Amino acid sequence: MIHPSDGVAVPFFTQIDTRKFAEKIKEKATYIIDSQLFEIPETPLLASYEDPYAEVRLISEDTINGLKKVLDDIRKLITRDEADVSAISIALEEENELPELQKKYKSILLTMGNQPIETIFRKCAQFQSIIMIGLLQPVILNEVVLRLNDDFLPFLEDILSIIEIMKGLGPNDPILFLPQFCQAMVLKQAAIVDQKKKTLLHEGEVLTENQVVCPFTRKKIAIDASSKSEKRAKDLVAIYIALSKLADLDEIDDNNSMSNFLASQPKNYLQEANRTLIQYLVSPQQFDFTFKESQFLADIGTVEAAKQVKSLYERYTHLWHEEKSFDENALDILIDYNKQNWFSPTLGLFFTGHWNRNHHQIVSASIKSLQKEEANISFVLEQLEMEMKKNPNFNAQGSLMRRLEFIRYQGQFKEVVPEELQNPKSYLNLDI
Repeated sequence: MIHPSDGVAVPFFTQIDTRKFAEKIKEKATYIIDSQLFEIPETPLLASYEDPYAEVRLISEDTINGLKKVLDDIRKLITRDEADVSAISIALEEENELPELQKKYKSILLTMGNQPIETIFRKCAQFQSIIMIGLLQPVILNEVVLRLNDDFLPFLEDILSIIEIMKGLGPNDPILFLPQFCQAMVLKQAAIVDQKKKTLLHEGEVLTENQVVCPFTRKKIAIDASSKSEKRAKDLVAIYIALSKLADLDEIDDNNSMSNFLASQPKNYLQEANRTLIQYLVSPQQFDFTFKESQFLADIGTVEAAKQVKSLYERYTHLWHEEKSFDENALDILIDYNKQNWFSPTLGLFFTGHWNRNHHQIVSASIKSLQKEEANISFVLEQLEMEMKKNPNFNAQGSLMRRLEFIRYQGQFKEVVPEELQNPKSYLNLDI
């Protein structure tokens, strides 16, 4: 049991039970697991689908950025191709595993630089003529080389290497000449760019720079709108995790997604998730969830949990007075348990039908401790809870535990609900 002044998030409420939603929670796991990472994202966003009928689904910020980068790179490549007068530079970059002869062809084409493809074709034909002379009339090769102008000198070493390589080929070895290789690169680049352009298409329309395609649903996602959903996404994950724990789920799937996610979070993540859940249950007005997102949460138990919180609140609200301090109200709740506010506590327990209460003695001891001037309410209530759980007849749903939960609830209530909403009529709204 933790006092609100301790500045520590309160443990999960034992009185909230969402176990009947366990299967539904597990069914919804696929919607909070990133389909690329196969895990609950640490930087979640809510996928803002352009299809108004699409389901609520989380996607990692890294996944969206990765999808966007792929498309941006494609656009850059298309722009580069449009400016590429050689029509082969992109294809040459992708040819990394070539036989020795074609490596020399590639070297020649790269040395030509970004010249117009017509010029490249013409030079390739000239180079091929020199190569054929070297193969068929080697005795005049030196004379031909001496007559070459300076434009040919940067390519001479590769040309001579090509001649030697081709001399070593057998009669059955396939031979690709330089002009043919150049033509193949033109066709390859055209095919690469054509395929990339198809990647930018979705249902016949070109994706804008603000759109990516969901890898799971294949529906279009608006990047800007998704990027603005970070807080909603984190809140939705927290509420989902909190409800999963309240449903006694150790895991939500066979991949240990929840355990792996929690292992990557701060140690107090579960406590903060519980705080977010309670905040949502008592004042959903504070959250900016869309109708579909609210319905998603309702499907996994938030409406039922809100009813239970309301029941918890109403059970002892008559004993809690705003003009009193937290400590005074907590003491009153325990005094009422033992009926020590009656002129005869024994008769009080008898007339209210509680003469056989299990924890009468330890509650009396706690009351005495709290009535001391310098009592530490956090310590006293923690000790009380520890002692009551030692009783073989301990009932987690019993009156004393419900009272401690109510005190716990009141302690957290002030922290999570804005002052203007701290009115039971406004925050205990079940229409969520």
